[in-house]
Amino acid sequence: MSLTCCTIPSGDVLVTPPMAGHWFQDHNKSNRKPSKHIIAKYAQTMREGRWLLTHQGIAFDDLDLLLDGQHRLGAIVLANTPIMMHVSSGISRDTFAVLDTGFKRSAAHLINHPHRIVIAAAARVIGAVTGTLSGSHVSGGVYAGGAENDQTLAIVDDWPELAIYAAAVIRCYKNTGIPGPPHLAIIAEAARTPYRDQIDSWLDGLIEGINLSASDPRRHLAKRFANQRERRALTGAGARRPAYCLIAKAWNAHARHEPMALLRYSDEESVPKIVGYSG
Repeated sequence: MSLTCCTIPSGDVLVTPPMAGHWFQDHNKSNRKPSKHIIAKYAQTMREGRWLLTHQGIAFDDLDLLLDGQHRLGAIVLANTPIMMHVSSGISRDTFAVLDTGFKRSAAHLINHPHRIVIAAAARVIGAVTGTLSGSHVSGGVYAGGAENDQTLAIVDDWPELAIYAAAVIRCYKNTGIPGPPHLAIIAEAARTPYRDQIDSWLDGLIEGINLSASDPRRHLAKRFANQRERRALTGAGARRPAYCLIAKAWNAHARHEPMALLRYSDEESVPKIVGYSG
């Protein structure tokens, strides 16, 4: 199908930079101010050939005004790369208004994975600790609770390790009470280090919980969350920083095969870096 930059098509469409620029500038009348950060992140993914065609694309109302997708269009322009997108047109603006205000979609709703809730939360952890997300909505340096959906989804796209290890982290939580989001974020970071080959033994030891010596970091970590009272203190919204720090310390010791005599956390200490991670 031959398309000009002024045509609003429907279906899977190869959106060129001129088309995207026209739609972004001339049909984008009532959306919030776009995020330059998100546009840049999307554009990088597009340049690297990692952008995939999904049901999330570009949507226009029955007046040809843009309803959804301004960051994707801006990224196509910035990347100067044509991208296949699913385009929907002629959609009632009233319908979208009801969807967005009556039941606001969270990032987890938009992730196609059985463990999407922990994946979305772990993405907000990674965004905070790596500096991808910043500002007043980042608490304790380890959780970006106020991240927008598109920001969270961009991190999920950039970190496929989250989907790979989510099920194992959930099993660890069921067996030990170690909270899933910071744990999954740490494992995802570890998967990008020279110590990635230690992940399986780490997870197996926590899930099975057998034959762990008194100095094994996994034993110390599991013990911290074994006590119900302490577990509640370490898994609430206000305890994200100590939980992340304890898991990170135990992982770092395990990765380097270092025995551990005591695992503890102080409010004065900085958030530990994951050994070997340089991203």
